[in-house]
Amino acid sequence: MNYFRYKSYNEDLRYTPVENIFINHYMPNAPGDYVKVYLLGLKCSYSIKTNRLSDDIIAKTINITPEEVEKAWKYWEEQGIINIIQNDLNQERIIEFIDLKEKMLNIKGEEEKPAKNSVDRIIKARQNIKIREMFDYIRKISGRELSQNEIFAFLDWIEEYNFSPEIVVMIVEDCYSRNK
Repeated sequence: MNYFRYKSYNEDLRYTPVENIFINHYMPNAPGDYVKVYLLGLKCSYSIKTNRLSDDIIAKTINITPEEVEKAWKYWEEQGIINIIQNDLNQERIIEFIDLKEKMLNIKGEEEKPAKNSVDRIIKARQNIKIREMFDYIRKISGRELSQNEIFAFLDWIEEYNFSPEIVVMIVEDCYSRNK
């Protein structure tokens, strides 16, 4: 097996490919600091040396607060152009930049889908911040841990009926308000 590496002595002399789709469709409506966060993260994703940066370092680099950096990541995730994958074991996360051409053309990778009632399905679903927040909120209003069957039912609603996590929360809230 071979390992391939591009030799570059100065990070400033390299380049970061920014897709025109981002410039034309996402950048115009985004807050300026959020664009800076996205571009700095994109640069790091292509970097050989620095592909890990904390929100604190990003904040200091572009002169904003770490909270604003977090808001920027959530904004871009909501726009559907990054995935935030949380690793609960070591409190680290992966910011995954989505190829915008593939997104526009609706090209899906050969990602293996977990079995319908497997724990892997729950783990994969909880990587989505909106779904994780949905589960946390439902747990809070119910005052107990959710059973696997309940979690699978909520995931089925999202996948089979195209409900958003917000709609699932509204349904659950309505049921609790009616004592059902």
